[in-house]
Amino acid sequence: MDLADAYVKAYDRMNPCAGARCERMRPEALRVAEQVQSAVERSGGMALPASWLNSPAPSVKIFGVLLGLHQLLLDADRERDDLSKQRRKVLRGRLTRTGRLNTKSTDGALMYARTMCGRPDRVRYQLDEFLPALRRIPENEWRLMQVRRAKAVLDLDASTAKNIPETELTVPLLIAQLPFLADKDDLEWKPQGEDCYRVAPRTDRLEGHIKAALAELDNSKAHLGILPESSLSEDLLTSWRDVMASERRPSGSRLTWVLVGTGPVKSVGPPPCVPDRPPNRAVLLHRRTGKELLTQDKLFGFTLDHDRQHEYGLRDPSRCDLGGVPRGEWIAEGEKLNILESHSGRYAILICEDVGRLLKTGHTLAVAGVSHVLVPVLAAAMHQKGWSGKAAEELARDAGAAVAVSNGLAIHRFIPPEYCASNPCCPAPTLLAATPARARPIQSYISYTPNEVGLPEDLAGIDPREDALTPRCFLL
Repeated sequence: MDLADAYVKAYDRMNPCAGARCERMRPEALRVAEQVQSAVERSGGMALPASWLNSPAPSVKIFGVLLGLHQLLLDADRERDDLSKQRRKVLRGRLTRTGRLNTKSTDGALMYARTMCGRPDRVRYQLDEFLPALRRIPENEWRLMQVRRAKAVLDLDASTAKNIPETELTVPLLIAQLPFLADKDDLEWKPQGEDCYRVAPRTDRLEGHIKAALAELDNSKAHLGILPESSLSEDLLTSWRDVMASERRPSGSRLTWVLVGTGPVKSVGPPPCVPDRPPNRAVLLHRRTGKELLTQDKLFGFTLDHDRQHEYGLRDPSRCDLGGVPRGEWIAEGEKLNILESHSGRYAILICEDVGRLLKTGHTLAVAGVSHVLVPVLAAAMHQKGWSGKAAEELARDAGAAVAVSNGLAIHRFIPPEYCASNPCCPAPTLLAATPARARPIQSYISYTPNEVGLPEDLAGIDPREDALTPRCFLL
């Protein structure tokens, strides 16, 4: 039986198994693991005789099979001997073709883990904590994901990232966040029917700033650029691609990927779930070529209630009056979480409200072992203890993901006086970044507090458009 398939079968038989039970079994299971490794070597290095799985579960034997296969599949990524090299070649080929280590003989997926939980636990409480380098994804969870691998020529070209094996945790990566939306007039809001609304960027106000925006991202020395929610349309996407083609990346730039925002875009990505509604779709482009790397449709629309409409200036008859009645977002929701596999990590995008639904989206991210979560939002002034900051902290701590929340200036350019009474001209942060521990020692919860990244206060007097085109950088 194929090694990865044998691992899946053994895991499914062993799970659930409490940490205390696993700890009690572990000494004897390690002796079984050595026998498993010898049996695999004798069979050619890629198969385990099926008889090894003929044992009650949970049992010492099945646990030993898991521990032995865990080490063999991990060794497949290290060039030590001919059998290890062959395993590495076979498994890398599968990952490239299917996004998983196991074959069609078993359901769901087996993937290398790129993250670890950051809770300061002193003992192991679950089976997965004894098998930290692999993630078993059940079929019902696997159907909610779509994994795509970045081609080598389109992957992040950070020198540190290129040398990271997929069996290792990720390293920090410099990102540049650009607010892009300068004020409320950059957006167009409309009521849709009796109980919905639509919001989209004003292309005529934004299209002429894309060249400057790309130049600022290039000059930032970041590898990844990210814009906020509702800053993209079909015409703006075309303009981004045209500018990327006409403006060659400067020799000193390291910019490789740009999340050019979200909006009602259908020209890239899958057809929306219903044809008469637009998606709220995020698009990640390759800087050099303008090629689409990843798209993600917003999974949960946001309801604008009476208070939020007042806060956003949407009871103004001269601009837009949504009537004060609760309105839902008129979009075709996404049905899957799209994941981009890279040398530098495992990437996913959550759009605004999606990161506020962590009971659902957070679980999927944790199961998939996503290492980097990009979160474009359209929101009021952000802060560490707000909804987005709390969500970012939770993902960093419990899922081990690095999280970047990107906002524009369309709602607030300065923190409202009631939240910043001592300084009425305090710039609102447009980037919140929460980073996980990238080492195994016990950490304190405080390690995961989101960082507020905004314009320095001494630059608060600059023109709003210049503000919106000024990158906020952070090592994510």
